[in-house]
Amino acid sequence: MADNYSENKCLVLICFLIQIIHFKWFETVELYFGPVGHTHNGNDSVHHGHNNIAGDFSMVTLPEFLSKFSLAWTNNDARPWPVYVEDVYDWQTYYTPHMSRVKGLMASSELYVRAIKLQMGPSQKVEMMYKGSPSNTKWLGLTEPDPRYPSAEGFVILNDIPEGSPDILESSVPQEVIRQVKRSLQHPNLIDFVQANELAGGLAWLAQTIEGKLPTRGLSENPPMSKSVNFGKIEVVGVGNRTIDLPIIRPERITQEKMFVLPLALLQTINDRNELLTHVEYAKKNRTQNSSVRGVVSRARQLFSNPPELDEKHNTVELSSEESQQSTTN
Repeated sequence: MADNYSENKCLVLICFLIQIIHFKWFETVELYFGPVGHTHNGNDSVHHGHNNIAGDFSMVTLPEFLSKFSLAWTNNDARPWPVYVEDVYDWQTYYTPHMSRVKGLMASSELYVRAIKLQMGPSQKVEMMYKGSPSNTKWLGLTEPDPRYPSAEGFVILNDIPEGSPDILESSVPQEVIRQVKRSLQHPNLIDFVQANELAGGLAWLAQTIEGKLPTRGLSENPPMSKSVNFGKIEVVGVGNRTIDLPIIRPERITQEKMFVLPLALLQTINDRNELLTHVEYAKKNRTQNSSVRGVVSRARQLFSNPPELDEKHNTVELSSEESQQSTTN
C-alpha cells in the first residue's frame, strides 16, 4: 500500500512495474492507495524516531545523525538501516518514448483512482486495470476499444520494452547553491556551536559534500552482520572517532540482463516447477500410483517448500549431485 502522493502514481513507476512483470518477477502487481489526509501509524512511528529522537542530539554531519539510530530504536529488528545512494538512474528518459499517457490517476481527478492492478492481458501486453476504491469488488478497464490493441481489456501503458538500461542521472549542484552553502559554513554562530559541542572537523567534512559526493575512508574491515545490509558496499564514513559503517551504492553502468538478473535466474526454477506440475496433474488424471510418479510428486513438494539455491556466479539453478541422480532415475 502506497501513499497517495503523485510520485507514487506516476507513469514511470507503472512502466517499471510492467517491465518486471515482463521479465517474470511477478505475474500480477497490485497497488493500493490510502485516501488524501490519511496516515500510516507504522510509518509515522518511524518519522518520530527519525525526527524527534535521533534528531534531538547535537550534530553537524550525516554520520553523526545516523549513529544515533541505535538510541532512537533500541530494538535491532525495528531499527531502520540507512543506505546511501550516490546517483540514481534516469528512468523517465528511458521509458518516455515507449509509454502511452493516461489521465485521471490523481486525487484531483473525477475518478480518484486508489487501486491499480497490472497483469498480462488478452492483448499479450501487460494491461492496467483500476478501482476508485480498494474496497470495490470489480476492477475497471477500457470503456471503449483501443484501436492499437483491439483485444485489450485494460490500458496498455508500456507499448514495448526499452532496450538496454537507463543512463545514470548525474548529480549536479548549481554554483550559486555551492557558494551559499560555503558562506553558511562560515557563520560565527555555527562555528560557536561546533566548538561548544566538541564536533571538531564537522564543518570541514560538510564542505567536502557540497558538490554531492560523500567522502569516505574506504571499505569497512568489520562490516555489521545483518540481513538488512545487502545493498552496495559497506564503507566507513565520518570524522575522527565519530564514524559509522554505511552501505553505499555507487553509480554503475550495467546491462539490462544484469539489472534484471533476478527473474532470469528464477526462470529455470519456474520452468522446473511447471514441468513437475504437469507430471503431477497427469498422474492424478490417470490415477497412476507407480514409484516413478510418487517420486515426481515428492520432488514437486520439495521444490515448492525449498527452492534450489541460485548460483550467483553463473546465474543458474544448481541441483546437488544427489538431486541430479534422482532426476535421472525418475
